[in-house]
Amino acid sequence: MSLVIPEEALEQFLAGRGWSLRGLMRGDYELTLDEVQTHILTEDPVVFAESMLWERDADEPTLWRLFDYQKGSMRYRGDTVHQCGAEVGKSREITALTLWRTTTRRGDVLIAAAQEGHLDEVWEEIAFQREASPWIEAQFNPKGTKVKPYRSHRLRNGNRILFRPCGNDGTALKSLHISGTIFLDEAASVRNRKVFGNFFSRAKPGCESRVYAVPDGDRTSPYFELTEESVAVDVFRPVAVPGKRAKFIWPKTLMPEPWWSPERQAKLARELGGVDSPEYRQNVMGEHGDPTSSVFPWPVFSQCLRYDPDYVAVKLTLQATDGLIYVDAYRLNQAYQVAAAGDESDEAAAGPEVPICREQVAFTPDALTTLIRRFFSPSEGRQLALGVDFGGSENPSELLLFEQTGLRRRVKGRLHLKRWPYPDQERAIRDLFDVVEPALGAGLDSTGVGVTVEQLLLEMREGRRYLGGEIGGYVFNNTVPEVGEDGEVLLDSRDRPRMVTLKELATRILELEIQQQTIEFPYDPDFMVAFPGHTARIGPSGQRIYSKKNDHLIDACRVAELRLRFLGEGAPVDLGGFQGTGVLTASASLREVY
Repeated sequence: MSLVIPEEALEQFLAGRGWSLRGLMRGDYELTLDEVQTHILTEDPVVFAESMLWERDADEPTLWRLFDYQKGSMRYRGDTVHQCGAEVGKSREITALTLWRTTTRRGDVLIAAAQEGHLDEVWEEIAFQREASPWIEAQFNPKGTKVKPYRSHRLRNGNRILFRPCGNDGTALKSLHISGTIFLDEAASVRNRKVFGNFFSRAKPGCESRVYAVPDGDRTSPYFELTEESVAVDVFRPVAVPGKRAKFIWPKTLMPEPWWSPERQAKLARELGGVDSPEYRQNVMGEHGDPTSSVFPWPVFSQCLRYDPDYVAVKLTLQATDGLIYVDAYRLNQAYQVAAAGDESDEAAAGPEVPICREQVAFTPDALTTLIRRFFSPSEGRQLALGVDFGGSENPSELLLFEQTGLRRRVKGRLHLKRWPYPDQERAIRDLFDVVEPALGAGLDSTGVGVTVEQLLLEMREGRRYLGGEIGGYVFNNTVPEVGEDGEVLLDSRDRPRMVTLKELATRILELEIQQQTIEFPYDPDFMVAFPGHTARIGPSGQRIYSKKNDHLIDACRVAELRLRFLGEGAPVDLGGFQGTGVLTASASLREVY
């Protein structure tokens, strides 16, 4: 073996044993120089990285030199979570520890990430190091590299390097048993808690788990919870905390020049919207902050979360090919809400949901009606309103029940329908009217596929209740005049009414209620993901353009707000085809409600 490790590492090893380099070269000790080097490489991943790995972008062959803050993490043996700015060395650490573990020690390595593309950088870096280092290449089985069905390497010593995309629920991780190290990269992008469960379950006793991400501001994600449960350590001199995961926080400010300097800071501040912007806080400082351009920032939205023992959520997924309905109904676990305060009881550990039932039932013409009547009950004089966002194909429909009490409103129930045809969605709304009797009526999202269901509801058929005066269909792109706090119509520079889209109006109402805490949401995990994660960008004319990703619950809230806004003190107002006139009285009459 013709390795040359850093002189400092060799001197430290010899001094610790009272040996001298001259004596080692003479053969005075039980180890040869090659054996000493091998021992040091096996025990110290930092020495391994700086002795064995080569810079890919250097003009001439250059060995790696790690930043000082990386060395503490590399040498730390135990479970870790890394909360980092962008481009501070996460992939390099994964690469170095993977090659160190599999070439010098016993044990397989699993590298998982939210998506297949997130694995590319480490895969390509390992391929480069194999080409650059004859010694590393010699450790790999030449016939042990696969790319299908999943990428993997097998080494001559029997160790494996396995790459797996997490997918939706971590199914690709199952059936693996890892004794060395498991890595999860881009962990903030993983939203499904099942993925984290499947990931951590891969580790055999003694296996290290290491999780990495740039925070994205989603305080409801499993990654955020993991960082909160872990103990921050000194990145230069980390000390293990028994029973706890170590948290390494790597902001860009730890990097030396030229990676970090006053000029670099000023450039990033300009590009990312200022030092207080979410992008800067996350990508530079490694802080959670808010989601980029969050419409409902978590610190404000979280103040409106309440535990409601009466809240019920029912998810019905139709699998037509099997003739089955998958039923998932649950209430909320109050013990889980106080777990952050130190409650480690079995009830708290059970999760945020208390299942009512999780089963499969046969699809029959009356099955949907039977299920709705099973889980929902009459309102008993309460002032309820229904908000409905319709989904097509794989997009779900969300039906939310709101209760109005004075100036306060709260979400009381939720019906989530997936893969149901339009006539069945019409039936679900009629069934809710029959069972719950929402006295304040229903607001429907009549944008796109929703107009079809609205038309079915408005048809007058013998033996069916006519809902014409009890529903309001709203097209989000339609506009209404803006009304000021005094109820007067606001005018533009040409003395014409200033117009606002119904979607923007509904969003402003929600924002105001959330800020004033006059609206209450359940601790339903889906709400806690959807609202803080809802983002907007500014369009060419200065208007907000909202993300359409995971916005079904929010749109159901929007149309419920529009229904209540335009209901007024008299007869309900249907704005399905409204284009800008006839609403001023209704808007003004409701200014006392807000």
